[in-house]
Amino acid sequence: MVDNIERIIWIMPDSQEQELTGQGWLDVAGWRGFDMADFEYVESDIPFDYGTQLKMVRTPLREMDIDVVLFGQNRADLFQKVRQLRTMFNSYKGIGRLKVIAPDGIERYVHCVYAKGMEGQTSANDMAAWRKMTLTFRAFDPFFYSNNIFSASFQIDSNPPKWFPLLPLRLGSEAVTGEITITNGGDIETFPVWKIIGPGQNPKIINLTTGYSLAFNNVTLTQGQYITIDTKQRVIEPDDGTSLYPSLAFGSTLWKIGAGANIVRVEMSGATADSKIELSFQERYLGV
Repeated sequence: MVDNIERIIWIMPDSQEQELTGQGWLDVAGWRGFDMADFEYVESDIPFDYGTQLKMVRTPLREMDIDVVLFGQNRADLFQKVRQLRTMFNSYKGIGRLKVIAPDGIERYVHCVYAKGMEGQTSANDMAAWRKMTLTFRAFDPFFYSNNIFSASFQIDSNPPKWFPLLPLRLGSEAVTGEITITNGGDIETFPVWKIIGPGQNPKIINLTTGYSLAFNNVTLTQGQYITIDTKQRVIEPDDGTSLYPSLAFGSTLWKIGAGANIVRVEMSGATADSKIELSFQERYLGV
């Protein structure tokens, strides 16, 4: 395999991995659709004027093409290799991932399924022991994700509460006022997962940069009790598995962390040194 070129790896739904580049029996000859997502623009006419007014920018699903060359030791071995690929890309098994390791070492992946390209074409006189295919993959979630998960813990140890980040975040002077800056280095907003650990009452998490908040009414957490909030899956569950949607305060939203710096404040009355907030998220990118 040539050094300092990108590597493309297919991760099957059961987490088995198969590299597609430089495998001797399988190699990548080219690819398309990885560098940038598509945009769709929602527009409306401007009464009594020319042009349109932009209302929204959206990103549709993504399709990516990979040109692969498949080699067999002979014609029979080639057919066995085709069957192996067919098993790898069987979409009935679920959604897999394409992971790209760039020449600079950055790893990103996209959730996708095989769409087409292995239908096959041959003739009676074709005795070659190799085959070139253009495989198309379909990503219903069009964004690439960082291979690293950002995680941090915040300890609340006073009332009115102050909160202090533990590593990997740095403690800044702003933490004295209960605020800290969380940086999302991705290209677009991303979905955080929060875990609020008691004791405490009526927790509230506010993104001061965007103005959105997530707050609860009539919720009391005893020592060690916790609430898990998955903003992407839209799940709000305490440790007993019930739903806390009825306890959401009016105006609350499962807000996302915007690209760049976000100033976040956490409030929870009755907090002690054992009270804690845990945060995790993955950065999302428009391409590799």
